[in-house]
Order: sequence, then structure tokens, then C-alpha cells
Amino acid sequence: MNNSTCYPPSEDTFLLEESIKKEKGHIAIEVGAGTGYLSLVIKDNFNLILATDISLYCLKKFKEKIREKGIANIELILADLLTPIRNYDIDLIFFNPPYLPKDEFKTNIDDFVIYQRNGRNIINDFLKQTKRFKTKVYFVCSSLSNFEKDNVNIEVVLRKKLFFEEIYVLKFSTF
Repeated sequence: MNNSTCYPPSEDTFLLEESIKKEKGHIAIEVGAGTGYLSLVIKDNFNLILATDISLYCLKKFKEKIREKGIANIELILADLLTPIRNYDIDLIFFNPPYLPKDEFKTNIDDFVIYQRNGRNIINDFLKQTKRFKTKVYFVCSSLSNFEKDNVNIEVVLRKKLFFEEIYVLKFSTF
């Protein structure tokens, strides 16, 4: 993981924003929060937002924004996906994961966009971890993504056609 860069809000981020901006409840979790763009968009809709990220650098940037704006209902957690979070009833979990397959081209944003890493499929790991919560889940994927649906009734919320792919916001419930 590149330790001095955060994924900037892009087409996929804005698609997920459009999908979740009207969600409301007590507790939401943003997985892979980066600099917190999406958590900041919905901060007034939830009593508490837990924002996880594997990058300490990105969480520090996010913490600066929280302090500057005086926001008290967002807690930051340095974590790999949902690993340290206990099985509470959560109103919403959302994630803009790396969703592109590895190819022969190397770029400076590979860490942010390629879902296969060290023998792991990050999307599959995320989906498995959501099963222990009673929640609504939104996540971004691509027509190029490969992940296990595992008998989950997944609904396409939004889609956008790009140059060589289509990106989707998918939604399902675990209850």
C-alpha cells in the first residue's frame, strides 16, 4: 500500500455517494474510508460513523478534516476491512473497494484499484465479513470484477458506463 497517497474521490465515489446519501440510522461503517469523503457526506444522517482504513496516512488526513470541522460523531479505526468491529446491529455498511483485476500494466494507483492482493480477493473478504452483522450493505464493483455472490440477493442500485467497463453500486441486506 502506498503510504503517502490516498485515493481521490472519483466517478465510483460519486456513484456510491448518490446511492447512500439518503440513508439514515444510528450507526454506519465506512470501510476503506481514505480521507473520509463519503463519511463526511452522510455525517448528519447517523449518530455514529465508524470509518476504517488500512492506511494510517489516509486516516491522519481524515482526522485533520474532522478536527477542522469540529465533527464529533465519526470515529476512525486503523483496520483491515471490518476485522476489529464486533457483531452489533449496524444500520449501514458501505465500501468503495479496489475492484479491478490485475493486468500487465503497472500504475501508481494499483493499490487503490486492484482487488487481488497477496492471494486475497478483497471483495470476497469484505462480503464474508459483512455476514456477521445485521445490516444493509452498499459497495462498488465493476463489470470486470470477479467475486463470490454466496446466495446473497444483490441489487444493482446505480450503474455508469465508462471507457472499458461499467461500474455498479450494489446493495444487499444481511437480515
